[in-house]
Amino acid sequence: MPDLLPAINQCVAREGNRVKWIAKAMPITQGTGVVRMVETTGGSVDCVADLAGQGTPKIDPVSAADATPPGNPLFYPPRDPPPIVNCGKLERVIPKGGTVAGYLHYDPC
Repeated sequence: MPDLLPAINQCVAREGNRVKWIAKAMPITQGTGVVRMVETTGGSVDCVADLAGQGTPKIDPVSAADATPPGNPLFYPPRDPPPIVNCGKLERVIPKGGTVAGYLHYDPC
């Protein structure tokens, strides 16, 4: 998770308040990762970003046919108040810096 946070933060900053949660994030090449974001509209986009959080991320829409079910856990960007979940377990992500970097939602409904 710590290695992916700079790319996730860069992608979330690019999409702004449209991001509901992160369905998955993973490295794809040396120094680059892909972040699948589910927007508040229900649509999904893939963001390809530098793992160090440098440069400009590339955002591409994901067709409904290509959208895969979200992973487990889901990752919610930091927000106040924290997300409210009806079931499952919500856990704060706190890196070495000590501030909340987001929330992991295990076993979502």
